Amino acid sequence: PASTLTDREAEELYRLGLAALKAQRPDDALRYWEHVWAERPGYRGVGDFLKREYLTRGMESFASGRLEEAIALWEKVLRVDPNDARAQGYLTRAQKQIARSREILGMGR
Repeated sequence: PASTLTDREAEELYRLGLAALKAQRPDDALRYWEHVWAERPGYRGVGDFLKREYLTRGMESFASGRLEEAIALWEKVLRVDPNDARAQGYLTRAQKQIARSREILGMGR
């Protein structure tokens, strides 16, 4: 399907994302860039911004023990770039950790 974003709209959303990131509003930046990527995945490297943000947030979630949240974020990376080795590795690690936790909890019953 063709993009509904004009060149001007895509550029405006892209720039709003950059401004939001600079203003330390990463959630806003992410929303702007997700909109651009949904309509124009290759636009000005917006996919790279999304991957970096998803990877970072996934690592933060993982470090905080929110494994399911980390997995969801790394799966988003793989939607942007199915060949991203870091996301694939992190995803496998989190899935194994969840499986081990379930095994341990299952043994105690």
